[in-house]
Amino acid sequence: MSILQTEKVVVNTPPVDGLPSLKMVVNRYTRTPLAKIDPSCNNISIILFHGLGQTKEQWEPVLANLWDEAEGNADFARCYHISEAWTPEWPSHGESATLNKPVLLENNIQGISVTVWASGISAFFMQGYLKNKQVIAVGFSIGTLAIPLQS
Repeated sequence: MSILQTEKVVVNTPPVDGLPSLKMVVNRYTRTPLAKIDPSCNNISIILFHGLGQTKEQWEPVLANLWDEAEGNADFARCYHISEAWTPEWPSHGESATLNKPVLLENNIQGISVTVWASGISAFFMQGYLKNKQVIAVGFSIGTLAIPLQS
C-alpha cells in the first residue's frame, strides 16, 4: 500500500444566513499509481462529505482501502483510475474551526447550519478544481445533505 499524498486548499465561504464569510479547509488526496495507467482509462475524482461532529480526515482510512481495492481489481483498473479525492470540512469542525475561531468568537456564533457548509462547497466548485472531471460524491450522515444543497 502506497501512502496518500495530501495538499490543502482554503476556500472562503460566501456570507450566508447573516453570518460573515468563513474559511473551509479542503484536503486533496492523491497517490502514485502502483502500475502504469492506460491513457484510455476513465479518471475519477471523488469528493467525500463527513458527518456531524467529524472532520475531513475521517475519510483517510477509507480512501487508502478504496485505492488498494481499485488498483487490485484488474477489471476495474483496466477501465477506471481514481486520480484524486477531495474532503471539504464543515467550517466549525477540525482545522476549519481553528481557522475560524476568531470570527466565531467575535460574532458569538454558536453553530453553523449545513446550508453554510453547502455554500462553501459551491464556492469550492466555482474555483474550478473539479471542472471537466468525472466526479463521484459520497456523503456520511449530514454530509449527504450537503450534496444536493450545494447545487
